[in-house]
Amino acid sequence: MHTFLQRIRVHVWVTFLIILLSSANVNASTSQVPLFGLFEQSLTNAHEYSNPFFDVELNAVFTSPTGRVMKFFGFYDGDGKGGQQGNVWKQRFMPNELGTWSYSLNFSDGSQSTTGTFECISSGAKPGPWKKHENNYRWFTDSHNQPFLPIMAYLWMYLTPADWKDGIAWAQQKGYNTIVTPTFNDVFWGDGWENPTPFIKQTGSPGGSASGSNRKVNYDHFLIKRWKEWDDMIQAAGDAGIYISPTNTPNGFWGGQSGLGTLYPPTELAYFPERYQPYNSHHNLRVIKYFVARQAAFWNVANWSLYPGEVYEIKNRSEVIAFGEYLASITPFDRFITAQDIEEQRFNDPDRRWLSEMNISSKRKLNTVQVSDKGPKGLPYQEAGPNNQFALELMKRGYPVIGTESLWEGQERGDKPLRMIWGSLTAGMHTVWADFKPENVSQNSYISLGRNWVPLKPLSQSQFKTYQLGADTVGDEYLAIAGKALSETEYWKMRSHNEFVQGGTEAYCLAETGKQYVVYAPKGGTVKLDLSSTIGNFQVKWLNPKTGSFQGKQTTPGNMVVSLNSPSSSDWVLFVKKIFDVTPPQPPLGVTVR
Repeated sequence: MHTFLQRIRVHVWVTFLIILLSSANVNASTSQVPLFGLFEQSLTNAHEYSNPFFDVELNAVFTSPTGRVMKFFGFYDGDGKGGQQGNVWKQRFMPNELGTWSYSLNFSDGSQSTTGTFECISSGAKPGPWKKHENNYRWFTDSHNQPFLPIMAYLWMYLTPADWKDGIAWAQQKGYNTIVTPTFNDVFWGDGWENPTPFIKQTGSPGGSASGSNRKVNYDHFLIKRWKEWDDMIQAAGDAGIYISPTNTPNGFWGGQSGLGTLYPPTELAYFPERYQPYNSHHNLRVIKYFVARQAAFWNVANWSLYPGEVYEIKNRSEVIAFGEYLASITPFDRFITAQDIEEQRFNDPDRRWLSEMNISSKRKLNTVQVSDKGPKGLPYQEAGPNNQFALELMKRGYPVIGTESLWEGQERGDKPLRMIWGSLTAGMHTVWADFKPENVSQNSYISLGRNWVPLKPLSQSQFKTYQLGADTVGDEYLAIAGKALSETEYWKMRSHNEFVQGGTEAYCLAETGKQYVVYAPKGGTVKLDLSSTIGNFQVKWLNPKTGSFQGKQTTPGNMVVSLNSPSSSDWVLFVKKIFDVTPPQPPLGVTVR
C-alpha cells in the first residue's frame, strides 16, 4: 500500500511539472552569450492574426546580474528563416554585464509567455557599440573603453547580398573598420530586381520594373526576406570586425526630393514614394519599432541615424527633435543618435540645432555633418583651413563630429582629399570617404558607390563591383593611411592647438602639450613648432600622407620654438614625440639609497 501511494504521488508531481513547464513555456536550459554578443530567443505563437506585424507586440523584461531592469521588445519573423509565412516571433538582446541574466517575454494579448536565463561570459566578448571617450569628447572608444578610431567608407550596399559581401571584403582589404550604408531602404526598384524595399509588393510586375506602372506596396506588411538580408549583412560585418553606421532609419515621410523628377520620375518606388504621416502615427511607430527590434542588439551597429528624415522627410524642426528623442528612448543600449547639427549647410536651415536641442544624454549625441561646396567667407571646402575652422566651431558643442558627406570624390568639395582628411583630423573631426566619380558621366550610370543613383538601371548594371570602387580615386587610399598613422599615436589624448604653429608655413596642429604633436602642412615648408613648455628632447619624423612612408627622422630639443623643414613643398604631416628619459631618477644629495 505504501509503495502504491508513493507511485501515485510521483505520477501526480510529474504530471504537474509537465503542465507547469508547458503552460509557462520555461526555457530550462541556460545558454551562454559573449559580452556584447547577440542573445536571440524564438517563440511560436499559433494564434491567428490578420496582420502579425501590427496586431500584437512581443514585450520583454531583462534583469541584469546586478539587478538592473531593461525593457525591450521583439518582432514577428515569419517562418524564422526568412520566409514570409509562419508563426515565429523573435526577441534579441545585447548583454552588457557578465553573469546570469534573467528574462520574461510576453505577448500583449496574453496569448503566450516565457521566462528563462542565460549566462553572459567573457570568452568571445565583442567590442560593443561606440562610446564618447570619457576624457576627450572628440574621440571614440568601444564598449570596453578601448580607444577606437573609425576609418569609414560610404558604400551603398542594400541592392543585393552580393553588394554587401563584396563591400565587406573591400573594406577588410583596404583597412577600413566602418561602413556607412543603409539598413532601411525605401528607395530603389530597378529593372529585373526583386522588391528591395522593406514592404510587401501589392500590385505591379512580379519582377519589378523601373518603367512599369501601378507598382504599389502594402506598407502594413514587411518583406521578411529583405529584413533578413540586412540582418545577415550586419552579422557578416561584425564577424569581419567591421561596424555598420546606418545612413537612415524609418520615419514618417518615405520620400521627398521630388525636384529630381526630371531625372528620377517620382512615381511610387521608381525613386521615393510621395507619402507622409507624422513619425508618431500608429503605423510609423510600428515600423520604427520593428526596425529597432531587429537591428538594435547587434554589437556593431555604431549609431542611430536620423538621416534622411532630418533633411527631406520630416516636416519641421520640432518633429525632427521629437523623432530623435523617441528613437533614443526605445532602445536600452545607449547608442549614439546622429543628426546634422551644423551652422552651415547647402540645404534647408542655415542655423539648425536639432541635435543640440534634443533632450537626451550628451553622451549619446554624435554630430554628422555635410559640408558645403563653399566654406566660411566663401572659401572652398577642399582646402584645409575651412575644414579645420568648421570642425573647431562644431567642437564647441561638446560631442564628436563626423563629416559623413564631405570626402566624396567626384564632387567639388572632394577634389583635394588630403586637405579634407588632415584639415579635419587635426581639429579632432572624423571624415567619411565615398567614390562619387561617374565612369560614364553622360548617363550618370557607373558611379562606384555601390551603383548609387542608378535606380532605373537593370540589376546586371547595378551590382557593386569591388574592382571599380576606388579605381579612379585616391581618397580611399589616403584616408586609410591617415588612420593607420594616427592610430600609432595616443591620439585620444590630443586636441587642436593651432597656436603652437603660428608664424611659419600654413599648418594645423593636434597636440598633447609637451608630449606629442601631429602637424599638417598642406604646402610643406618650414613649420615653426612651439615646444617651449617642455625641457628635453623630441623625436621628429615626416609622414608622406600619399604613401604612408616616414622621412627626415631626427631629434630636436624642447624648451624653445623649433623650425622644422618638410622634405618638399607638397602635403606633409609632422609627428613629434617627447623622448622620456628611462634612467632611474637619482635621489637628492645627502640621501642614501639602501
